[in-house]
Amino acid sequence: MNNELRMKDRPDRDLSYEEVKALIDYYKDHQLNHALLTLLATTGLRIQEIAQGRWCDLYYDSGIGEYYLRVQGKRDEIRHALIKKLVFERLQTFRVRKRLSSYLDPTDETPLFTTNRGKAYDFRDLSKYVTNIIKQTNFDFIKYKQENVTPHWFLHFFAQEAHRSGAPLLFIQNTLGHKKVTTTEIYLKEIMKKENDAAQYIDEKKY
Repeated sequence: MNNELRMKDRPDRDLSYEEVKALIDYYKDHQLNHALLTLLATTGLRIQEIAQGRWCDLYYDSGIGEYYLRVQGKRDEIRHALIKKLVFERLQTFRVRKRLSSYLDPTDETPLFTTNRGKAYDFRDLSKYVTNIIKQTNFDFIKYKQENVTPHWFLHFFAQEAHRSGAPLLFIQNTLGHKKVTTTEIYLKEIMKKENDAAQYIDEKKY
């Protein structure tokens, strides 16, 4: 049997912008959760990449005028994830809460996100943590999802939100580190089907 799940067997892992914003806003007073969920929603980073991230991997590119996080992605490839200024500020707020330096420092090897003991998260533990804090919001839309909302759902959200915002398919593919564009298309399957619905060409005023 093909290792890839058949398209029809893939669970629906769609999150709308309103749902993601509700999750982020719910934790606006919790520095770790607020920064973590915002980072997942706006970067296309995998939980493994976030867990292994260090403060020294974060830098400012003055030529472009943006912050970036250097991560080791799929197939051990190094990529540079764009970190929006808002996200950087939320990371700084978390760092201050943990009594860690919030200034960029290429020699600071402390984890991007630290446990209560000041250690790096194992990515499996961090994934479970994110899944649990989402479940704890008890939002109605969470109850109606086919399965638990995990960090991986945010990859689907990122791809769809980037697509809705006009990002070319190739850009989304490169950002997510997909080797084949067909993998990226799986993330966009439902939204593209709706965009390509022939009914949009029917003039309702005629009826």
